[in-house]
Amino acid sequence: MSKQYHCGVNRFMPKWVRRILSVHMNTACYVHDVNHNAGMDFKRADKIFLENMLVIAGNNPLLQLEAYVFYVAVRIFSQYKTWRATKQK
Repeated sequence: MSKQYHCGVNRFMPKWVRRILSVHMNTACYVHDVNHNAGMDFKRADKIFLENMLVIAGNNPLLQLEAYVFYVAVRIFSQYKTWRATKQK
């Protein structure tokens, strides 16, 4: 059975890129996916995502930076998805 990599956008990124992105934050990415799929508000799900990544990062400044970069990326993508959904109505 192959490992699931949850960081990154499945339809836009090849598996090898998602594997690299998932090295440290795979569990946080998985929880983020579950929250989005359950219909949780994007902003709340993204905030929980950041909190989970910062727990994983601990006192490691590089992992903390990675957490904030991922957070900014998901906020941008969430804003785009919200804008696109509004425009299609």
